[in-house]
Amino acid sequence: LAAAFGIQPLKEETSQSSTLGFAWRPGNGFSLTADLYNIRIDDRIVLSGYVTPDGAPGCTDPAVCPARVLLEAVNVGAANFFTNAIDTKTKGVDIVAQYETMLANEAKVVFDLAYGHNVTTVVAINSQSSLLSPAALFDDAQVTLLEHGLPQDRGQVGFTYSQGRWRVNINNSYYGQVFGKGFGPEYHGRGKWLTDLGVNFKATDKLDFTIGGNHVFDVYPDEWEGGSPFPELGFVYGWETLPFGLNGGYYYARANFKF
Repeated sequence: LAAAFGIQPLKEETSQSSTLGFAWRPGNGFSLTADLYNIRIDDRIVLSGYVTPDGAPGCTDPAVCPARVLLEAVNVGAANFFTNAIDTKTKGVDIVAQYETMLANEAKVVFDLAYGHNVTTVVAINSQSSLLSPAALFDDAQVTLLEHGLPQDRGQVGFTYSQGRWRVNINNSYYGQVFGKGFGPEYHGRGKWLTDLGVNFKATDKLDFTIGGNHVFDVYPDEWEGGSPFPELGFVYGWETLPFGLNGGYYYARANFKF
């Protein structure tokens, strides 16, 4: 079916990238690194948008409704293909900082901070098919998913406190906003913070205990509004653009013993 639409066999992607890095370690327990990057990918392999029947129902003239004729010939209602359809450009920055210090009570404290920002842009859509225009092969919904389906901003703030047999770790992760519009109204997921917490006690060299939780504040993605009948079928949060899971908070108690 892909060949009938004029979709060629996949070929290798080609890419060009450039980076610029900076590192600073003044020697007082503080370190800072920053990396800038720019990546161009040509002939990127992507999944096309959905190709659906064109023309009026019952049309059998390939000159008038070629997509309908090809799809109905194999009893397919819609199809999509992996194809070298687009050229993209991604640019961004990653910054990581850490500070480590010892307190008067011989406790060790480590602070971690990380931030990443990147933007991906579709710079060209290339259709190999004479039957499918670039916009039909890789439609606006697919462009939105590629450019905004993953957060453009990611962050992390962590804290670790260690003293004697005790260790406490708190990690806060930030996922920026996302967009998608593959099914009905556009989905907008706002930026969210997720917090993990763990407390560890090392009873012996072989035995330790941990209590804690992931997503301890029970954070969920924003619910999907509209797009009937999908919410009625149980798709509360959509399925295209969710940067973190749907399980909410997870809490645990754990014992580890080394033989």
